Amino acid sequence: MWFPHPDACDDLTITDTETGFQLSAPDGSECAIWLEYFNRTEELHEEFETFFVEMLREAADRALTTNSTKEETNG
Repeated sequence: MWFPHPDACDDLTITDTETGFQLSAPDGSECAIWLEYFNRTEELHEEFETFFVEMLREAADRALTTNSTKEETNG
């Protein structure tokens, strides 16, 4: 799965919705092209959504583990 350059992600907007979240980006931006690609079909959208949510969970777990380790070290 491809992702935009990290600097391009500054254009990415995440909005809370009743069913979860929605990602958007300004037209023509690298993130907009990325989102358009994964919205071409329902299958691509589901693949992206599953991967993106898992990536967020892993990042949150790493952050929690890092913070927990720092607290134990400083505690």
